Amino acid sequence: MPEAKAIYYFKQIVEAFKTLTKLNIMHRDLKPDNILLHNGLIKIADFGFCKSLTSPQGLAETMLGSPLYMAPEVLKGENYTMKADIWSLGVVLYEMLTGECPYKSGSIAKLIQVLDSTDAQIPKTTNPNLERLLKRMLVKDPQRRIEWS
Repeated sequence: MPEAKAIYYFKQIVEAFKTLTKLNIMHRDLKPDNILLHNGLIKIADFGFCKSLTSPQGLAETMLGSPLYMAPEVLKGENYTMKADIWSLGVVLYEMLTGECPYKSGSIAKLIQVLDSTDAQIPKTTNPNLERLLKRMLVKDPQRRIEWS
C-alpha cells in the first residue's frame, strides 16, 4: 500500500499498543489477520494469546503466535519480553509497505536459518525515516531492538 496509507494505519496500531504496554499486556499474535479495519479505523483483535505481566520487563516463555510474525527469540524458544510485539509490528509494517513478509520459509527450522543468515531487504524507495524505524524494529537481538517509548 502507499506509504502515507501505511503510516496512517501504523500510527493507529501503535496507539492501540500504547494502551497495551501501559497495562503490561503482551499481545503475542500480531499479524494482519488480527488487525481489523472499519470505517478507516484500526482495531486490534484476537487476544487469545495475550499475556498480562507484572512489569514491563516481565518475561514470557511459551512459543505462541504465527511463525512469520514471531520475533527470533520466540521462534528459538527463548524467554522474551514485550519487545517481541515490537518485532511483530515491524513485520506488519514491512508487509504493508512491500506486500510480503521480510522473512519467509515453509518450516520453523528453516525460518530460523533464514533469520540467522539474512537481513530484511528494505526497498530503496522507502522514506529514510520509515527505513530507520523498520531497521530499529527488526533488530534480531531484543536487547538492541527499539524500546516502546
